[in-house]
Amino acid sequence: AGDWAAYWAMRSEVSRLEKEHARTRHAQHDDGVADALARIQPGDVIALPFLANRGLAAVVGVALTKGGTIVLEIVAEDRALSRVGPRELDGPPSPAGQIDLPDRGNPRQSDYREVVASRLRRLDAPERSARIPEVPTEVPAEIARLHAALRAHPCHRCEQREDHERWQYRADEALREVTKLRDRIERQGGSIVRQLGRIVRVLTDLGYLEADQPTDEGMRLAGIYSEVDLLVAECLRHGVLDGLSPPEVAAFAAYFVYEPRGGDPTLNPEIPTHSLVAAIDRTDEIATALRRHERSVGLDPTKELDAGFVAPAYRWAHGLGLDESVGDLDVTGGDFVRNVKQVADLVGQIRDVSETDLRAAAHEALDGLRRGIVEA
Repeated sequence: AGDWAAYWAMRSEVSRLEKEHARTRHAQHDDGVADALARIQPGDVIALPFLANRGLAAVVGVALTKGGTIVLEIVAEDRALSRVGPRELDGPPSPAGQIDLPDRGNPRQSDYREVVASRLRRLDAPERSARIPEVPTEVPAEIARLHAALRAHPCHRCEQREDHERWQYRADEALREVTKLRDRIERQGGSIVRQLGRIVRVLTDLGYLEADQPTDEGMRLAGIYSEVDLLVAECLRHGVLDGLSPPEVAAFAAYFVYEPRGGDPTLNPEIPTHSLVAAIDRTDEIATALRRHERSVGLDPTKELDAGFVAPAYRWAHGLGLDESVGDLDVTGGDFVRNVKQVADLVGQIRDVSETDLRAAAHEALDGLRRGIVEA
């Protein structure tokens, strides 16, 4: 019995070398065609085996594609206008003479093409000949040597070789799939590690981590579960919510969670109190600085906020009814309830991580939010 692993390794090497040899021949063929096309000028006549009659065509134009490929515009003996490039050619086009092109007109005009075709038909050109098949290039010595070694190998003469090959192909395919999955996991894992490193850098720079351990502000951040949790924590740290009434706390929380349908920002949103205007302006300043910091380390910046639900949340927390609270906002009853519940969730988190007056205001805001249809 022969060494199957060694035999299959030779088979794999032969396959690799043959593919490499084929790519080289293909590239050389393409280069030959491109070189031949580059030498052709308008007025040249070429022989193309796929054309009717004698297979002659006059070149009436030469153009370059956006990718830099040369394309010939040709007129055949039957007056047909067409374009020919490397894709249509099996090899370099055969030169067959020259004609004078008309001084006036262009190939789009039938009279122009009639003159070209007439001059083509009068051209004394060689008769159409069958395409001479390409002479196979010499097989590289290393491929020939490996083929000889394969034929001499004991496994090559095994009666069950074809069965073994089928199972080996399956095993190779499974191995390639495993390798592909492993590479994908490693890439994604590396991306996650890099992303985590950037987040840690921002948290450290802002004082939420110190020596990879959470500070007091970091522990407060850990109690906030929001898409913009870091921005909420920054606002808490800078005292933006200090002094707000319970309905204002609810309205301020709505600024962080509301996302309008369709993604279009709310134009000229209503801000019901001067304190909320000041708080939102200060939040925008903090958000701008935070986004700048995030971009500087390669993180996606914190999303833009929308104040479209600030006034409805304020009115609802103040005890008004559904229709009065919704006001001019284009929102369904179900969407209103969903948004109020999201606001209440964030207000509850703010209450749990705050102390003294803000904690009491958030607690009262929760009572104003969680009532009526919101709790039904």
